[in-house]
Amino acid sequence: MTLSTSTVSGNNSPGGGGIANLAGTLTLTNSTVSGNIAGGLAGGITNFDSATLTVVNSVISDNEAEFGGGIVNEIGGVIVTARNSTISSNTAGQGGGGIDNNGVLILTNTTVSA
Repeated sequence: MTLSTSTVSGNNSPGGGGIANLAGTLTLTNSTVSGNIAGGLAGGITNFDSATLTVVNSVISDNEAEFGGGIVNEIGGVIVTARNSTISSNTAGQGGGGIDNNGVLILTNTTVSA
């Protein structure tokens, strides 16, 4: 799936408040994922179970979760690549406010900040 010049915001879920990418391929280009809430994993994006996530020229901000406020990259061959993007002002009770990574993480010209 590809999201281009899109906004994902104001969602609430037990896991992947904004987007749950389960064993898929997801590309975000010139997009924003913000203001989402998850009770468990990833307020912004959950990348799970052999999934691939590519984020280009995008913003992931102001998301909340127990684990991984912005992105959770979890379990079994998962890959996150972010280029020219900003991951900021995300909060988590534990396990990484910006990114909770348990897979392959490649960041190029990307800011991760509080």
